Amino acid sequence: MNLEKSYLYKIIVNKEKLFAYKYVLYILWIFSFIYGFSIKLRILFYKFKIFRKYYFDKPVISIGNIIVGGSGKTAFAQILHKFLKNRFKISSAILLRGYGAKIQITDYRLQVTENTVKKNMVDEEAMLRQNLKNATILVGKNRVANAEFAFKKLNFDCVILDDGYQYLRLHKSLNIVLLKATSILEEEFLLPRGLLREPYSHLDRADILILTDTDRVLTEDLNTIKNFIKSFVFSIDILSAVYQFEAVWDLVTEKECKYYDKDEKYLAISGIGDPESFLHSLSKQNFKLGGCITYPDHHSYCLEDIKYILQVAKSKDIYSIITTQKDAYKLKPYIDLFIKANLKNIFVLNVELQLEKNSEAILYDKLCNILNI
Repeated sequence: MNLEKSYLYKIIVNKEKLFAYKYVLYILWIFSFIYGFSIKLRILFYKFKIFRKYYFDKPVISIGNIIVGGSGKTAFAQILHKFLKNRFKISSAILLRGYGAKIQITDYRLQVTENTVKKNMVDEEAMLRQNLKNATILVGKNRVANAEFAFKKLNFDCVILDDGYQYLRLHKSLNIVLLKATSILEEEFLLPRGLLREPYSHLDRADILILTDTDRVLTEDLNTIKNFIKSFVFSIDILSAVYQFEAVWDLVTEKECKYYDKDEKYLAISGIGDPESFLHSLSKQNFKLGGCITYPDHHSYCLEDIKYILQVAKSKDIYSIITTQKDAYKLKPYIDLFIKANLKNIFVLNVELQLEKNSEAILYDKLCNILNI
């Protein structure tokens, strides 16, 4: 059963009031209390050096979140990597935990060097390798070992720790937390009762907080969100970022489409943490949607999924599909089935997270401090 169709998903994520949901949520709240206690205990163990924390004499920049779901961590890792390279001439390696669906290295325009040869890779790694040509990306649970390898063996100046806020074993020079502007006021409970990985009070470990998708909320709501954050950590810098359209790619030809018909009826397919962000990007570009199919984050597509997608497209008289870059790698193996179904277009929407100008200046100053520039 897909997670998105499960009872728990509907009452926790979609907040649907299903049969006996109050009793289930109460039971989950008990587990949330236990989970929250374990988090605080773990932090104390590191604080009092019961658990060992590792330090390096080169900068370690962490990008993380405290709410489950897509907040733009990997997209911001791209920004940071380019920022360090272009503005500071600093070489950086990206360290990934390795969550997500496995995909074959032959999928969707992947460039694999001798240093990255493997049978498969996770979807976020594939997207980074495509967007950051020749970037060094080290994947694995032991990010202390990977950081040491990046610094001592590969001689990098800096490492970027993707999804590193809860990774306490490694000392960070700069702790960046990303939060979706659309969800921060909606979540108030810890896992598994809610979607919080940590309480909001734990934002006190962060140096910068970045609100993403700020164009999806009203100005007055954005001010309310910032005041809410300030009630927990008054002195933190709050930056803003939005997704900007980059290009549309044809999944069949693997080339950028300079001309495409927005009035064509499209079926939107996504398996990401925040499908609403994808739909919002399509709306901003005036794509006409005839329907949408969403799957859980990091969804691994199977033959049954493809049959269902084609069935929906046929029932709605749709001959064009558009998906996310993250999903494209996993849909590519089924491209022949899409072609045989007489679909005219199988497109990929590429968007890039961009900081607002004032936010970029704050980030620049923070990086100057840790890079001793």
